[in-house]
Amino acid sequence: MVIVSKNRKNYHCWITNISKMNIVVDDIGYVLYPYKTKDVLDYMYSHLTPEKVQKSIDSGDIKRLSDKNMLLVRQSAPEAEIERTLEMTKASFPNKARSLLELEEKHYQELDFDSTFVSDEEFVEKTIESAQDDRKSIIDQE
Repeated sequence: MVIVSKNRKNYHCWITNISKMNIVVDDIGYVLYPYKTKDVLDYMYSHLTPEKVQKSIDSGDIKRLSDKNMLLVRQSAPEAEIERTLEMTKASFPNKARSLLELEEKHYQELDFDSTFVSDEEFVEKTIESAQDDRKSIIDQE
């Protein structure tokens, strides 16, 4: 299953993780992420030899995980993903001018605030004064 050529940079063994979890292939010391395909004989991974990978495919962890339908060994490189984009056109939308909802804007006086802000000290003083006035009116009523 390993595609072998004379040049070290052309050794390839594509393995796809078809499960939802990370898979560790212990005998070659490699981690495969969910739904990803990697070339385990890529020249960047110099610690792997074609013989070691072929042994794993024949009787090791790759075979065991393939039998459990968690890994898939590929004969050829996967096709590159095509970036899918939608083109926007200048089409008109006839219903956009009309709306099914009527928006009504209401004015609430209690939400009107003065544009001038008072400091914390002034706010405390006004609150104390209004509380004292309320207390005096309650005492006067009794």
